[in-house]
Amino acid sequence: MLFFFALSLPAQPLTNLSVISKLIENSTAKIDSSFLGKEKKISLVFFSVPSMQILKGDLINSLIKRDFEIKTTGDESDVLNYTIENISVLYNNVEKEGLFGNVFVNRIVKLEGEYFITENGKVIVSNRFTNTYKDTVNYDMIQRIENTELPFTRGEVPGEPLFSNLVEPAIALGALIVTIILFFTVRSR
Repeated sequence: MLFFFALSLPAQPLTNLSVISKLIENSTAKIDSSFLGKEKKISLVFFSVPSMQILKGDLINSLIKRDFEIKTTGDESDVLNYTIENISVLYNNVEKEGLFGNVFVNRIVKLEGEYFITENGKVIVSNRFTNTYKDTVNYDMIQRIENTELPFTRGEVPGEPLFSNLVEPAIALGALIVTIILFFTVRSR
């Protein structure tokens, strides 16, 4: 006889790098809408600080998913100039779930940049974008969702709430003392 137990485990949160990839994908939706009714052949020029060059692959993959054909030669195709200006990760509002529960923190990942499209050397579309992703993550998971090798995936981590760090041990210690006192009081009668 076999028994199956269904465990309700919370899903792993996306890493900050995965969230940034999703934000880049969101920005390509705006680019895609600029090509309605046009052939999607482009040359890509990507600008960012050196540590963010790793994101160029995410941009290319996202454009290919949207049926763009990316040329590597300087022919007469449209040119997409894509710039990542800033990426920020912010953690705030540290909250405890119940008295002995987990500590959660709000995560906000923001991608800021701009793109412009040129056709025959003339700018036909120019757009600035700010894409934001917000969710709540377990405080203990922060080290796992950040990438220590990529500084733009890290944010300043707030301290755990001091009140809960003091109250929980006091409650546990008080309960233990009351239990011991009651044990010897009842036993001596």
